[in-house]
Amino acid sequence: MTKILHSQFLRYFGLSIIALVVNLLSRIFYELFFGFGVSVALGYISGHFVNFAISAKYIFPKDKYKSTKIAFVKFSLVAFVGLVVQTFVAVFALRILQGANLGLGIELQKLLAHICGIGFSFICNFLGHKFFSFRTSALEQSLQNRFHKKGGRKMNDKILITGGAGYIGSCVNAMLNTLGFRTIVVDSLIYGHKEALDFRLLDSSNILEFFNRANLSHPRATPNLTNPKSNTTFIKADLCDKEALNAIFREHKISCVLHFAAFAYVGESVENPAKYYANNVANSLNLLESMRKFGIKRIIFSSTCATYGNPLELPIAESHPQNPINPYGRSKLMVEQILADFANAYGLRYIALRYFNAAGASNFFDIGESHSPETHLIPLMLQTALKKRECFSVFGTDYDTRDGSCVRDFIHIDDLSAAHILALYYLEQNLKSEVFNLGNGAGFSVIEVLECARKITQCEIPTKYESRREGDPAELVGSAKKAKEILGWNPIFYDLESILKSAFAWHKNQRY
Repeated sequence: MTKILHSQFLRYFGLSIIALVVNLLSRIFYELFFGFGVSVALGYISGHFVNFAISAKYIFPKDKYKSTKIAFVKFSLVAFVGLVVQTFVAVFALRILQGANLGLGIELQKLLAHICGIGFSFICNFLGHKFFSFRTSALEQSLQNRFHKKGGRKMNDKILITGGAGYIGSCVNAMLNTLGFRTIVVDSLIYGHKEALDFRLLDSSNILEFFNRANLSHPRATPNLTNPKSNTTFIKADLCDKEALNAIFREHKISCVLHFAAFAYVGESVENPAKYYANNVANSLNLLESMRKFGIKRIIFSSTCATYGNPLELPIAESHPQNPINPYGRSKLMVEQILADFANAYGLRYIALRYFNAAGASNFFDIGESHSPETHLIPLMLQTALKKRECFSVFGTDYDTRDGSCVRDFIHIDDLSAAHILALYYLEQNLKSEVFNLGNGAGFSVIEVLECARKITQCEIPTKYESRREGDPAELVGSAKKAKEILGWNPIFYDLESILKSAFAWHKNQRY
């Protein structure tokens, strides 16, 4: 930080020398027509006009102001304070010199008074410039909101998607690309699939209707229905690589981050918690540090309802106590807590989206679920129907539910992707960080899913009924009331049949 401040001081000092010369010469010229106080003020304005013209080209980009408009307002506020200080100090100093009877000529007294005023204004200007360059204030946020409220993000900005080659991230990426947004996808490809970024738009007519119904139309986005994947730039990198992260933020103009990158196998997290804390927590901290270094203030975090642990009430609302029962859930909760601390200390704005089970395959892109190993209920069930597995296991039939099997919350991948994009829109328009649950509010039992899958696949699906697994709650269902009211989230494919039909179509012709 000391080195940065030193560099900034030298740049600002050099620029101020130019402004000082213009200031002094202008004051001498203006004094031919006006009194000393007015000529000092006009000289100051002339010097700062030159100062701002040079700053707009060289200083503001280096100090990462978000736009020239915002920079101009900040610069003007600082300059106005300096103007008042210089004028009053110069006039006051002239009166002191005149009353001191030091035997100095009037012109020399004016010059000394003027230089005294410049010295005080220089200190004010530098402190103001330092404050605006290295602190995020309520003023900066209100200015950003005012200038960007109508138009949203600039369309030449890019959205960074970590884990964007994974199941959820790739679908969000495809949807953003089709809406007209340019994206940078960063993925280590440990679990992700680069093929998911080479997607194809399957239904160009119905996707526009979906955008309208899902409230995804953006005032400054022009949908790209011809070649949406051209809006994606892929970078293979791991979030543990700080230099790679810094290079990405340095080379690309990024407006917001969608953070999906995480390991998500609950059982593995119990067996190897170090792996989860290193990847999910430490690497998230690396990302946030790079964002802070380059002045990126907005992030959408893909969290989980696993942060709640065993439910005390259903459906689970955002106010439910968070008491995760496994390292995976704890790692996600830790990141949420880090986000809150960064928001409080550095002005970060974030949205954490908590949900349980993403399901189905996209109805608009050739993107679907592909995990190795596969642990998710619907893919396991459909793989059994397609004879890729011998049988499907139902763990527990004696729960206190409508049919004795566990009840779980499923969200179609297209609806889940829409929620992430709505969260992105929300952060463009609002200064407040938020947390939202995503769910269908009712849930489906394992046996209900099984019976619906048998109906859609027209297969018996061999099933083995086994005893309960330790730690499995009877019912896990999230309430999405807040997301619907505030984000305007409107799930379209909320019924079980839509989820299973899309998933079955994908697994029959799975391309990766």
